[in-house]
Amino acid sequence: MMAAAFPLDELQPLSCKGKGPDWDNPEDHSANDVNGNYSITLIDILDTFVTLGDPMGFEKAVSQVIDHVSFDVDTRPQVFETTIRVLGGLLSAHQMISSVPVPETNPRLELAPVVIPWYRGELLDLALDLGRRLLPAFNTPTGMPYARVNLRSGVLRNETNQTCAAGAGTLLLEFTVLSRLTGDPQFEQLAKKSYQAVWDRRSSLDLVGNPIDVVTGDWDHPQSGGIGAGIDSFYEYALKMYVLTGEKPFLDIWDKAYAAIMKHSRGTEGYWYRAIGIHTGELSAAHVDSLGAFWPGLQVLAGDLENAIKAHLATKDPFYLSVGERVLQDLTAKAKVPCGLATVSNLLTGENEDRMESFVLSETLKYLFLLFDEENPLNKLDSNFVFTTEGHVLQLRRADLNGSISSSQANQTSQGASTCARHVASSSWPGIAGSIRDRTDYDYARHLVGVEGNASAVEDDSDRWDIYGKCDMPRHEIFKSDFVLTPHGNKSAEDLDPGLEKIVPVEEGFIVYNVEGVRIKATTTVDQDGYVIYQIGTHPVRASQKIYFADRRLLRGDDEMEAGMKQVYQLHRERQVPLRFSVEQLDTKAEPTRDLDLAILEPLIATGVTANFGQHPVKELGQKDWVANTPRFGRGWPALPLIQPPSYNKHGCKPHIGSPTSEEEPYTDPDSPFLPRPYEGAVLLLERGGCTFFEMLDLASLAGASGIVITSEGYVTPTLLPEEEQFQTAQLYLSHVGLVVVSGAQNVKALEGLVDASKRNDFQVMVGIEADAPELEVTSEEKKPAVVIPLDKREMHTSLRKTIPSRPLYINNKRVRNSVLLF
Repeated sequence: MMAAAFPLDELQPLSCKGKGPDWDNPEDHSANDVNGNYSITLIDILDTFVTLGDPMGFEKAVSQVIDHVSFDVDTRPQVFETTIRVLGGLLSAHQMISSVPVPETNPRLELAPVVIPWYRGELLDLALDLGRRLLPAFNTPTGMPYARVNLRSGVLRNETNQTCAAGAGTLLLEFTVLSRLTGDPQFEQLAKKSYQAVWDRRSSLDLVGNPIDVVTGDWDHPQSGGIGAGIDSFYEYALKMYVLTGEKPFLDIWDKAYAAIMKHSRGTEGYWYRAIGIHTGELSAAHVDSLGAFWPGLQVLAGDLENAIKAHLATKDPFYLSVGERVLQDLTAKAKVPCGLATVSNLLTGENEDRMESFVLSETLKYLFLLFDEENPLNKLDSNFVFTTEGHVLQLRRADLNGSISSSQANQTSQGASTCARHVASSSWPGIAGSIRDRTDYDYARHLVGVEGNASAVEDDSDRWDIYGKCDMPRHEIFKSDFVLTPHGNKSAEDLDPGLEKIVPVEEGFIVYNVEGVRIKATTTVDQDGYVIYQIGTHPVRASQKIYFADRRLLRGDDEMEAGMKQVYQLHRERQVPLRFSVEQLDTKAEPTRDLDLAILEPLIATGVTANFGQHPVKELGQKDWVANTPRFGRGWPALPLIQPPSYNKHGCKPHIGSPTSEEEPYTDPDSPFLPRPYEGAVLLLERGGCTFFEMLDLASLAGASGIVITSEGYVTPTLLPEEEQFQTAQLYLSHVGLVVVSGAQNVKALEGLVDASKRNDFQVMVGIEADAPELEVTSEEKKPAVVIPLDKREMHTSLRKTIPSRPLYINNKRVRNSVLLF
């Protein structure tokens, strides 16, 4: 390769010559995104020499890079490709060199460096120069870099705003190592800001997609997600950043992202991962691209062997050696030509293209070599090193781990020891209860109290100690937080379903008028200096949205926001449902009892409020909403029986599988796919609480109910946002089931009295929809349960949120970054 191509960027193996940028066509991105006129292949393969055990070749290659490479070039490469191939190659090679002989290293903990006596850090100098030339790309409103940058003049005026999740997120490892080695923190800070910017814009399903606009932060068409091209290494770098640095916010991101991929992208067969819409989770493309093949290796790194297509080194299964041998044979038969390995451009015809990309040597052949060389030092290394997405080896030694991570986060011991104890259970008998010594974190406790520093203690306990082992540290999620808000500092009961009287969705996010009992869920930002709310009440919060707090009681305890419940219902009058409760005698031939409560013979008229999901009991049904032979809970239909479930399920939050008349809770088989339908054609009477309105409606639908009536002393308007997964589910499967909330202490008391009297007199309560809604009357007592902003002040807040300076909420002295106080 060197004889035919150096100092150009790539080898053309069919014509046996070199290739640089396409100077005639600056928009030839397939060539110019990679080839920047700086011998990219030579830089990309520097650490391959060490991997293959060729120190002399490595020293010669390092010398050629130092003598011939300059980044003062008028080329416009891609930030992503330049980072992973060039910056990563320089940093990896620099870390593998020592200018003087070093004491014997521990082969399990660090690589033995290649001694190059004349080396004075020139590769790190080149890496720093390149890093600085990439910085202009980050000058965007979002912090995500432009996809391309001219290494001499910066970002062009007509540069595209589009990039991909991987392009903005696959900078963490290289930029962090550059900062740690040079002492210049700006590279690490910018890479983290860019990564967080992508993650903050994930969908409500916790999926990131492609492409994304670096100026507006909006996802562009087709907004497709998965594990393939343009997204793959975004997930990879979350996990590997945690391995490299021990910074747990990245593990938190990985855990959430991995769960989302396994839930939405993995096919039913368990091995294929589909391209999906990031907002719907539905199939968006009927193909799988080759870049997704990295995923099983990442699963092995994460410890999920069960779901990975397993690797040989993880399982010792010789099958994978056979697969590797077949790959090597196919490369030799189909790609090998006299000057190198030629790209196979057509798998059907076997046609070759006159190109050999640098990753053939930095990744493909390196990984094949490591597959068969089980004694290679890299296969024995037990430290925080990682392979980057380009196959470069990076690690942070103790001196490079800065103060932003603790010793426990980095899995390092205190003075004198290089690692902590592995867990070796003292009891090997299955089913026998063990002692403290059998806890998986027992050895970690020994490490914390310094037992390994005591020679006699180590000797006495040698059967339980391994200097090369790993400790099993206690796992707890410290970077996820949730809080139940209260206006005056006193403990407040959680409101499981805060309605529009508390939280109102607006285009930019949500306005919170009453914080009483509202739960917020937040993640700690990567810099650990703030929170980002990802859920408020039952509503997921998108990364582009803000939470506007309008409850002045957060500031001081005043009475400025007295209730205006009548105005709230006028604002949402289209949700009102006029209900008529009446009674029918169950046995028409039976004589009425002497103590019959004549009051129950009078119908009870009450106004309830329906949800924005499920069937609207007042509106006409469309053709798709009909279910054959199912009575409707709606206007124009006869009244239906109103049935109160047994007391153990008074909230309707458990499957309705027992007898409606039995108070004995039945056994529930969690694996049973079928549920009986004991409430076919009836309306369930439930009490608010225990679970969400959606869950109540869903379980009632499975039980055959035509609707549910929920009693609530506090006023509430059940709401789901159209982009929420539960809203979409309700549109598909619950459009024939109605939900109505009867609010207010007087209404609830009257309905409960009617139900109790009916039970005593063997009558059945029936519920139907009145033709017209009566005027809603609200007493002063009923205003107390909820504090609500009157309409005139709500209109003021609508304009305020567009003009007010960004003054955030603080929790635990940390800024809630997507919050704004409207007072």
